[in-house]
Amino acid sequence: MKTGPSCATIRIRFAAYTLVELMVAISIGILLAGGGVFLLVEAVRENLRSVADARVEQEAAELQARLLRLLREMSSFEGAVYVLPVSGTGTIGTAYNGLIVARGPAPDFPRAELRFDATSRRVWFRENRLNATTETVLFESRPGRVVLRQLTFAPTVKADNTTDNSLVRVYFEMDDDGFGRRRATANTSRVFRTFSVKMRNS
Repeated sequence: MKTGPSCATIRIRFAAYTLVELMVAISIGILLAGGGVFLLVEAVRENLRSVADARVEQEAAELQARLLRLLREMSSFEGAVYVLPVSGTGTIGTAYNGLIVARGPAPDFPRAELRFDATSRRVWFRENRLNATTETVLFESRPGRVVLRQLTFAPTVKADNTTDNSLVRVYFEMDDDGFGRRRATANTSRVFRTFSVKMRNS
């Protein structure tokens, strides 16, 4: 007479199958958790990139607006004197880090100066270029957040090869200084701006 498996054997087999199922479930859980962590890390990185892009675009737009407003207040009749030459800046060739202008004729209006300090990476304007107390900072770089790499000014040349003192060409580069944590091949959010400013005819 054959007898069926004992209760002990049934329990052992049941326990063995449960252990295998448990190991499979743990493996699947680990894979899912790893995938979740990867997605979370990517989401954080993408958020950093978005913040970096937005900050650089905003700072660039604000700096451009300040420069446009300031230069439009200067008198083209007094002309512009370009100082501190640099080369290889974007698409405008030889250009300058400084610009001497005036709101009107002397002695009522002293010569003013607009300059990019390549060491501190900041932009300042002096209403009277000989008086440091008249200095106003238009932009100041913040390492690890946003940095102005270059700002230059260049004269416009007319068709007859004479200089147009009423039209100033401006070029600048700004980036997030690595805040976005991008890969080494594209490790920063960078903005390039080139525009011309017409000084007033008075």
